[in-house]
Amino acid sequence: MNVLKSIIENKIIAVIRSTVSENLISFIDIVVESGINSIEVTLTTPNALSIIKQLRNNYENSILLGAGTVTDLDGAKRAIDAGAEFIVMPIYNIEVINYLKNNRFPIISGAFSPTEIYNSYHAGADMIKIFPANLLGIKNFKSLQIIAPKIPLMLTGGITTDNSREWLDSGADVLGIGSSLINDQIISSKDYDKLKLNSKKILESIK
Repeated sequence: MNVLKSIIENKIIAVIRSTVSENLISFIDIVVESGINSIEVTLTTPNALSIIKQLRNNYENSILLGAGTVTDLDGAKRAIDAGAEFIVMPIYNIEVINYLKNNRFPIISGAFSPTEIYNSYHAGADMIKIFPANLLGIKNFKSLQIIAPKIPLMLTGGITTDNSREWLDSGADVLGIGSSLINDQIISSKDYDKLKLNSKKILESIK
């Protein structure tokens, strides 16, 4: 399976970032059952590696499972050992990129400026994550398409049901959906219905 191709086909990645890990698997199950099959568990989430390992055991190869907020090589290696099949970095780290490239492992590297985007991609990153997208703005993002027309781009930060279609129409290949999909308030209140509704709205917004 071509992981990068599948991620692009799915258009969205559910970014799981929480301050608690209790019952988090059950919330991720709701997201997957709703039809969102690309999941990124950030390493800042408590017990993130255990969650990744459990998700891999539960779903085997039926979902695309990645680790996010990876900032160093040790974190990347531990995430891979836990079962992640792609790595998302918020920054540019050439050591991590070189390691993953040499091992033919999918890497989404963080960048913001045109120079960072160019350097990350030509260093070997498969896709570039631009964060925060809401700070960049759609108008400026369109300008980036002229500079980097063939570089696969993932946008995160401030992506909602109201603007997701516009971001895709502006040239984004993939959108990372975080707090507008799942957040600590939903988790702490065990509001599964809200999560189901959010998932449905996100999927409808990108059709």
